[in-house]
Formats: sequence, structure tokens, C-alpha cells
Amino acid sequence: VSITVDKDNEVYDSREDCNAIIDTVKNELIRGCQTTVIPSSVTSIGYRAFADIRGLERMELPAGLKTIDSAAFEGCCSLQSIMIPDGVTSIGNEAFYYCSSLTSVVIGEGVTTIDSKAFMGCTALKNITLPDSVTHIGENAFRNCTGLSSVKLSSNLESLPEYLFWACSSLTSITIPTSVTSIADNVFAFCDNLESITFEGTVEQWNAISFSKYWNGGLKITEITCSSTSRVVP
Repeated sequence: VSITVDKDNEVYDSREDCNAIIDTVKNELIRGCQTTVIPSSVTSIGYRAFADIRGLERMELPAGLKTIDSAAFEGCCSLQSIMIPDGVTSIGNEAFYYCSSLTSVVIGEGVTTIDSKAFMGCTALKNITLPDSVTHIGENAFRNCTGLSSVKLSSNLESLPEYLFWACSSLTSITIPTSVTSIADNVFAFCDNLESITFEGTVEQWNAISFSKYWNGGLKITEITCSSTSRVVP
């Protein structure tokens, strides 16, 4: 598969024989294919730019990239790994929605926002580390990541939104940073193997967090430990 834009086109181009359509003024890649090589001048991956390309296994993102828009790689069921450059500040809604072969994700130090359903349904993903630059995660961001067993949250994360880890059935424990001030509905619903939660602050700080009545999705967590005091909170 190849994509070529006529050289006389003043709106779009396929610079450097990249096999993609690029908005010439915005430097935004608006449609790619299985053989696309993203030029270094591209600063944005547009809405559904690579959506549903089932044969796409790998993609190298350029260092100058700033944004990954909504559904950019949605349904790329053969995509195995992705490294998000430090210059990217946001990962859009459903950006990697149901990329079911995705086993490795490296999120750059510049990302501040991961929008809703960004990694929902990435069933092969086993671990995720959120850099401390991340302050906001949207609801359902890791929903149905059934293979996810290890999560490191950003130390500047402000809240755990609704259904964040819904049905992450391989998750057995998680540590919540002191920056979190609210935990919404069903964050851990159907996390059938989740047994313990560690909070990095004091008991008093834990008790000050704003909880939804259903924050644990009805699970019977056996223990919640505040690490600064090693006390178990009932």
C-alpha cells in the first residue's frame, strides 16, 4: 500500500515519500498506512490517522511530535509497541483503543494529559508507568486491560476517574500517590484479583480524600496500607 499526493496540491503533501497525507500548513499527518514512515517535521498525528490498520505492527514517532489526537491508532490490533516522545503533551481520547497486541508503551516525560479510553482494551499490556508530568487521566483510560499487572501512577496525579481500571483482572496491588484528592465511581470494578492498596501518605490524608460511594466497585479489598505509618486502614 502506498499513498502519494500530487506535487501541485497546495493543501496536502506526502513529503519524503512517506506514504501518508500531511496537512502542509499544520504539519499534521491526517492519514497513513501500514508502510508509512512519519517525517521528522510532523508535529501532530490527526484524528483516526491510522485507525483500523490491522497489519500495522510497529510505528516510530518523531521526536518533534506534540500531540496524538483522538482515535489516532484505534483498532490497530497488530501494533506491538509504541514509544511516545517527550515533546508530546497529550494523548487523545481512544488514541490506542483496543490495540489488543500492544505489549509495550513508553510514555514521554512531557505528557500531562491522557484522555478517556486512551488505552482501553489493550489486553496484552502488562505494565504501565505514568511519568510525573501526568496530572490528568480521563475515565476508562485503562478499562478492560485484562493483562495489566503492574501500574505506577504519576506523583502529581490529581484524581482517579470513573472506571479507570475496570476489569483489569490481573492487577493484584496498586500504590496511590499523596497528590490524589478524589476517587470516583467504580475505579477498580471487576478487578477480581486486587487485594491491597498502598497509599503513600498518612492515614489522615487518606481519610481526607473525596470518595465515591462505589469507588471500589463493590470489591472487598483485604487491606489499605498507609506507607508513611505502616498502618492498615479498615
